[in-house]
Amino acid sequence: MVRLAAEGWTAPQLAEPLAERFGVRLAPKVVARHLRAMGYV
Repeated sequence: MVRLAAEGWTAPQLAEPLAERFGVRLAPKVVARHLRAMGYV
C-alpha cells in the first residue's frame, strides 16, 4: 500500500516493507528505537 508522506507511518507499518525490500526482520519496537535515535520521532 502506498501512503502519502503527510499521513506518516507507524513503526509496525515500516517493519514489513523493510523486511520485504532489504530482507531484514525487525520488531516494531526496534524500528521505533532507530527512528528516535535518528531524530525522526
